[in-house]
Amino acid sequence: MSKYNREFKLAIARQCLSHESSRSISKRLGIPDRYIRYWAQVYRFHGHNSFIKRKTPCSFEDKYRILKTMHENHWSITYTSIVYNMSGVDTLFST
Repeated sequence: MSKYNREFKLAIARQCLSHESSRSISKRLGIPDRYIRYWAQVYRFHGHNSFIKRKTPCSFEDKYRILKTMHENHWSITYTSIVYNMSGVDTLFST
């Protein structure tokens, strides 16, 4: 289970994209600024549909397909996880 819920991530992403730096939000809330930057990128890409949990976990086949697409397009793991609206980059590596 994620430490931060969807509504919280959306609110922080909106703050970051509207007026407040990830560093100042990080200092104020005690959240790593890399999380805040990631949430803002996901929100910029997916808007209000960001961070919607899947009904079923990513299968091995799904992860393989995603990693294959990442390799074929020369995407970073961060960009790939943003495109596929994942909660974080570790999602592809969890079992």
